[in-house]
Amino acid sequence: MRPHLIAVLSMLAALSFAAGAEPSALTNVRSIGVIVALDDTLAIVHVGPTTADTTVETLPIADWNLDDTIIGAVQSSLAPRYSVVKINDDLGAFRRVEADTPFRMAGDLEDLVGDLPKRELDAYLVVKPFRSYADLIGAAYHGMTGLGIYRNDAGGEVKNGEYAFFALFVIDAKSAHLLASAAPCTFKAGGPCEVATWWTVDGRNFADARAISAEQRAALKQDFTKHLDDGIKGALANLGLSPPAAALQ
Repeated sequence: MRPHLIAVLSMLAALSFAAGAEPSALTNVRSIGVIVALDDTLAIVHVGPTTADTTVETLPIADWNLDDTIIGAVQSSLAPRYSVVKINDDLGAFRRVEADTPFRMAGDLEDLVGDLPKRELDAYLVVKPFRSYADLIGAAYHGMTGLGIYRNDAGGEVKNGEYAFFALFVIDAKSAHLLASAAPCTFKAGGPCEVATWWTVDGRNFADARAISAEQRAALKQDFTKHLDDGIKGALANLGLSPPAAALQ
């Protein structure tokens, strides 16, 4: 394994945070409303030698229907032990909560859950992008948030990859207090936390979303669908809401 990859994995291990509450906090949870507050864009990051040389563009991905991927992952992990419903309210306020560290976002999400109409639910599961301040893909870029792909050729050796930074918050439906939280490690393509290297667009056009072909767009959709499915299921297992995949085999 290459040294830069080992460094990335070490930092990601520090980033990923497990359950933020004692297991007993979730003992009485049997019905869950799922709120998906991901952005409908994919960041395209070209890291240069300096911040001024670094560019970030966005690719609209609403047609990927990643919300349905997340709902499906939650339902397949939790049913029939839990009653799971998708919340179809206007979730604009949840999406507008500025992506930051999970700890800093928790209070705003608690307030928003407290303002929701009363339902016969035990808890809400909020899925929200978060922001990484770590130097993971180059010193000139510290703003990895949500879903994205990157190219860093500033140091001579070209580094290409994908990332998916999102956190799960379990919030009590009655008290609107945070019960637990988790952030899966999904800086990968294939194996756990393995940096992707599939990207083949010429470096001069990398920061131009228009250069992405239909075939590459389809490959991206497939990758990120898998990232989210794996990440959600892994995070739910870390929270103790579902058994690990190995236990189901």
